This record gives sequence, C-alpha cells and structure tokens, in this order.
Amino acid sequence: GVERFEVLIALEDGAPPTDIGGELSPRRNDTALQLSEFPDQAFYAYDTGRVGTTLRANGPEFTIEAQLPAGPEYTVVVRAVGPGPREALPADGDRAAIPARSHGKPSNRETYRWTAAEEEPGPLVPWPALYVSALAEDVENPLAVRAVSPQAGIGVRIGEFRFLFEFEEDDEVVVEMPANYPYPLPNRLDPNDAVFTLQGGATVFDLSGQTSDRTLLPAALYRYQLPSDLYPQVGGDLVQVSPLVQEIAYESFDMADHRPLPGELEKDFPYFSQFQGRDYNVLQDPFLAVRDREDFDALTDENTHELILLDTQPVVQGAKYRYLLVRFDEFGEIDRILPVDPIEITPDLFD
Repeated sequence: GVERFEVLIALEDGAPPTDIGGELSPRRNDTALQLSEFPDQAFYAYDTGRVGTTLRANGPEFTIEAQLPAGPEYTVVVRAVGPGPREALPADGDRAAIPARSHGKPSNRETYRWTAAEEEPGPLVPWPALYVSALAEDVENPLAVRAVSPQAGIGVRIGEFRFLFEFEEDDEVVVEMPANYPYPLPNRLDPNDAVFTLQGGATVFDLSGQTSDRTLLPAALYRYQLPSDLYPQVGGDLVQVSPLVQEIAYESFDMADHRPLPGELEKDFPYFSQFQGRDYNVLQDPFLAVRDREDFDALTDENTHELILLDTQPVVQGAKYRYLLVRFDEFGEIDRILPVDPIEITPDLFD
C-alpha cells in the first residue's frame, strides 16, 4: 500500500538544498536519481509524512509548502511509495535483510521558476468609490425597462424620437415597428441623436431635444437580481448584459434610386408604400431595438417611438431584476452609474 509520497526535484545545474522546510524530510540522496521515464534529468528526493498522520487532506488532493531559492528553474515529479527503506538493507547479525520500498510510476513533470517579489512595488493608486447616481428632485427618470418582443427580449429605454406618416392633410398615423431589427428610421434620422442627453454635469436627463453634446453614450448595461416571491434568496451578482455601446450602427437609403428595404423588412412593414420618394435610415444595430410608445398622445407628446438598449442575456420567469446603465467618459473611465426601476419577469410580459 501507499505509505507516503516522494517529491523528486531536479535543477538546471546542481542539487537543491538539503532542507527545503515545510512538511518534507531533508534530502535523502547525495547522488542524483535517474528515472527511466525522464532520462534527461537528475532528481533529488524528499519524503512527505505518512498519509493519514502528518499528511492529511479532505480529499485526494494534497498540498505541501516548501522553501526554495528564487532564480533557478525547478522540475518537480511526485510518486507514491510503500513502507520500508529507500534502499535495500543487507542482513546484519540477527537482523534479516530488508528489501527496498516499492514505488509507483512518477507523475507528469512540472517546471517552475520562482522569482522574488519586487522590494519596491509601484505606487498604490487608490480607486475612487463609485455610487449610483441620484436624479434631481421632481425629475422623472426617463430610463425604463421595456419588453420589446419575444424575439428581441427586454431592454432599457435610452432615447425617443418622432415617426409619423401623413396619409391625408390632417391625418397622421404612427408607424408600427417590426418585431426585430432592422428598424426603419424617419427622415434620415441618426439614431445617436435620439439618445437622451445630460444637462450640464448633473444626472438630469433632457427630453426636449439635443441641448447638450453629452449623451448617455458610451454606455453598457448591467443588472442584478432582487428578492421576489419565487426567489426570496438571491446572490447579488452584478452581470454585464450588453456590450459597451459607443455609437449606434445604422444605414442610409435613398428612395430616389428605388433601393428596396433590406431583408424581410418590406414584408413586415405595412407602410412600405409611404417610403416612395423619401430618404430614410435603417437601424442595423443588433444590440438596439425600436419600440412603439404605448402611452403616446398625439396632442401632448412629441415622440412616438422609444430607443431600447437590449439585455442580451436570458431572464428567469418569476425573477426580479434591477438594471444599471453605466456611462463612460472619453478616457474609458466610469463617468456615472444610472439606476433603472426594477422589473419582475411575468408570464404575460409580452402580451
């Protein structure tokens, strides 16, 4: 049976120290051992304690610490050994000859080079604490979770725009969007111009137009789970659910050239005929979606459609999530963390 393990160490040149501390015995051989499995190296042997006594573990893995000088390259091999002496002992007086202990095949060999830690490490640069930004008083948070469609999933509203067609002189119809991208955009609209902006340096959103060049982008979307009736215990892990969006991708079409709508959009879009003679753009960004505003009032509301940054990760029915939109500055550092009201995933979410 296995009584202990033998730790075999080889150096590029010379022998390792006699005593390397830890839970290993002092080196047992002055003459290097040659292993048939690794004939290109010479090894020196150290013994662990007996298994189950000085060598203990909760499972089949054992950890031994040793003290080796930094600098040289070490090759380490381990093999199991049975009881008895390392080498056979001849008979001596009344004592019978004692055979050498048996041993198993050596493990794979691993090579390491230990290096000393820097005595004078670089300067410690403290990372500033980051807090979730608060909205100004009496300001409605324009960020909101939206269920787009079963195909696109859910996401967070990051912008709005107006998209109407005039069928008669005094008759306007809100354009219905397809279930998935690409989405049509009106009058050469750059979707980046539809993103909410920041007023000054405060966490206040401007819904009246692009009065600031500081939009919410570049940004990435994160979420964490909140306790719910079905899942009262949650882990609290913060998960990134969108890539870092710096600009929104779109494509321009000129109807004077009679270019058709891309892909399946013509089939899905009921107002295609109204594009005749018009120039328009198409949102071609798979991480963004366009959604009709359910509460649109033509008499009081300027915008008819919402721009949604999509959650690319699966959600669990019955779970409750809170989203955080993290905005980055021009240096790639976090500028602010913007909270979104929680949402619970219910069976009728897309009804």
